[in-house]
Amino acid sequence: MNERECKVFYKALDSSKVQEELARFKKYVDGLAFDEENLGLLKDILSEAKGIFEEKYEVMLIGAGKSLMQALSVLGEGKFKVLVAPDKLEDVAKLKKTYREFSDIELGIHITKPTVSLAPFARHEVKFVVMPPTLVRGRLISEAKARKIDVVAYPVNDVTTYVRLLELGVSAVVTTDPAIGREARKLLKM
Repeated sequence: MNERECKVFYKALDSSKVQEELARFKKYVDGLAFDEENLGLLKDILSEAKGIFEEKYEVMLIGAGKSLMQALSVLGEGKFKVLVAPDKLEDVAKLKKTYREFSDIELGIHITKPTVSLAPFARHEVKFVVMPPTLVRGRLISEAKARKIDVVAYPVNDVTTYVRLLELGVSAVVTTDPAIGREARKLLKM
């Protein structure tokens, strides 16, 4: 698998470093990720990132729960991937009704426990699942591809895990280290 087939979402923990980090590693970063830990920095991080990406970029909200509506109101331009609270399929249905008119919002779900099948998620038209790298298995990737569901590993903060996930075929990773794509590329060229 080509490492550029796997998107990298940068989860910035400090808005003051975003511009510098993205300027250095923007060719390895496809978008920004936010969760409960950095959601309060959403507006500041988006402001710092403005102008860094030459094309539209993606913003992923992971397990935002009650803060989801507030976060969506802050978002401006971009292609937005929205992720509802962990393991709650009923939230996907609610969001589908609320955001039906927005074509630039994709709905996913955050899985924190092992799952037997992705069938329930496919029935709810979930476009992607976000899960810890320890839950990602070859069988799950195969089922996800057959059901046209992207698999996002989160968090991935070491190159060895990133390369293993590339080999398994994940669609994207979320990391606090935007250099991970560059380091993996060096490793894969050996």
